[in-house]
Amino acid sequence: MSNSALSSEDRRLAAIVFTDMVGYTALIQTDEARGLRLLEKQRELVRNLISKYGGREVKTVGDSFLIEFTSALRATEFSIQLQRSLNEYNKAATEAEKLKIRIGIHVGDLVHKEGDVYGDAVNVASRIEPLAKGGGICVTGQVFAEVRNKIPFRVIKMEDRELKNVLFPVDVYTVELPWEEPVASSSEKSVLSSERIAVLPFLNIGPDPNDEYLADGLTEELILKLSLVKGLEVISRTSVMTYKKKEKKISEIGSELKAGTLLEGSVRSCGKKIRVTAQLINARTESHLWASNYDRDMDDIFTLQSEIASRVVESVPANIVLSKTALKREKETDDLGAYISYLEGKHLLHTKTEESMKRAFNLFEGAVQTDPRFARAFVGMAECALWLGERGAEPYAQSVERAKTFLEKALAVNSSLGEAHATLSLIKLSEDNIADAETEASKAVELNPNLAVAYWVLGEVKATQGYPEDSVKSAEAAYTLDPLEPNIITSLGRMYFYSNRDSEAVDFWKTTSQLYPSRILPIVAEFYLGKNDYGQAADALAKLESVSPGSRWLITWRGCLAALTGRREDSMRMIEKLEEISKEGSVTATLVGFIYAALGDRDRFFERMEQAMEMHALPVVPLRYSPIFAKVREDPRFHELFGRLGLSAVAQN
Repeated sequence: MSNSALSSEDRRLAAIVFTDMVGYTALIQTDEARGLRLLEKQRELVRNLISKYGGREVKTVGDSFLIEFTSALRATEFSIQLQRSLNEYNKAATEAEKLKIRIGIHVGDLVHKEGDVYGDAVNVASRIEPLAKGGGICVTGQVFAEVRNKIPFRVIKMEDRELKNVLFPVDVYTVELPWEEPVASSSEKSVLSSERIAVLPFLNIGPDPNDEYLADGLTEELILKLSLVKGLEVISRTSVMTYKKKEKKISEIGSELKAGTLLEGSVRSCGKKIRVTAQLINARTESHLWASNYDRDMDDIFTLQSEIASRVVESVPANIVLSKTALKREKETDDLGAYISYLEGKHLLHTKTEESMKRAFNLFEGAVQTDPRFARAFVGMAECALWLGERGAEPYAQSVERAKTFLEKALAVNSSLGEAHATLSLIKLSEDNIADAETEASKAVELNPNLAVAYWVLGEVKATQGYPEDSVKSAEAAYTLDPLEPNIITSLGRMYFYSNRDSEAVDFWKTTSQLYPSRILPIVAEFYLGKNDYGQAADALAKLESVSPGSRWLITWRGCLAALTGRREDSMRMIEKLEEISKEGSVTATLVGFIYAALGDRDRFFERMEQAMEMHALPVVPLRYSPIFAKVREDPRFHELFGRLGLSAVAQN
């Protein structure tokens, strides 16, 4: 080597800190001004601390910092203080101005050359940084060896993983910061299955915000196509759409959804052209399995969806036998205009307001007028009609009959449409036609093994028939596919309770009550009322009042609590209150009947249940299992009531 080469290089051992701002890439695409503002704030906070800990800023790359320290301890102390400062800043910041960064630290041999640094230390630090959660710190085994017992926080080994472009194995640890959520060690974490896939909401990055429907539509269509592949578990739309425009780390989303593989991307349309970017990502390592850009004519959107889905299946490291027809579901329309109307309708349907539902219905109707063989558009019309009827925007009985008509038309065109069978199963269940509800839901699962709603209906059917353990299995299958759907969460927790799996119920409520407290807390209150633990029941109701002061369940269970603790006058006041605020006769009959059961007034209880049955609103599942109704289940009228539905009043397992 020449003397000049020696003079231009300097090799030494050092600690490298690599930082990265969470969600910056997505943010700069959707809100450039906010992205740049947060970037500047990050730089201010980082640079204020570097010199205090003897560090040297080597360079910035976009939103990332590369910083050198003389020791692993100084690098770690700097990183802890930086995350502490950011935590304090976030406490005072608005939601839009909150800022999180990830930090990776490694010790190794560095080569200084022409003002920059090179070597494995830089490479490894940059590779472990994405493994940190937002606001967290990851360090290698070399750093851990230097800092353990020298910092006041627990350092936890993470599960083993391969790092991209790093040939040798690297032990990775995370620093458990007291202001962050506790970290699970590698032995505590379950392995994420690569066969479990979440299609994250695609971003609309086109100039027209009204094209949002196109991005959402592509997301939903890819979910549908992948769900038809046997061997894959595909997370339902309800759960994945909760991550829309949320700045969360891929590994966090994967962990929350228990999905080992994530698909994300963006859509940009301009006239008759569409550009789609898509990336398939290993959720554990955040490494890309593949990434592609697609520039197509809008007319090619059907082929494009199949092409992306095929790439996904081919790239998943799993033992999946893919039939030639699995991803080539017969195109339901050749008319692009009808298809665009359908996508716009689906986008509006999911916003769930009376106005949006009526507009969605008109779009679906326009689609079938253009192409009368567009089966899924008929299903969309049925879903809109049902929603409008359930919310009182249209006469309920009329809306149900209309929905049935639309579903019959859909199935006449395509009898293999799982979504149509699933929606029909919901109607049959609401009509107390339990046998047909089971038939339709089973058919839906057979046609599409990833339809969470069909498993949910099967769970309700089994609970209604008196098979609580079978109900739990179906509800767990639904929860696996759609872990953030409120109806599924409510049913599963309730069935753990009704199956006498108390510890599972309590643990489940601890992890889900913060998601939907107005849905979960009433069941928790019922649980403790059934245990005669009136203090805990009152606590649950106090929490319910804080989040949903007008809840009819709050009034109902307070009426029951008063009845069970000998305060008859208070319970009667709750009955009066329910009758004042409830416009729906079925709701009044059901909930007032609950309080009469707690009062021991069986005659009035059965009178109310008769009214509920006439309106197809008899609450069969709680009547069958809840401890609140233990005494009325001894009455011969209870068996007669169930018999008129073709049901045995005795649980089967």
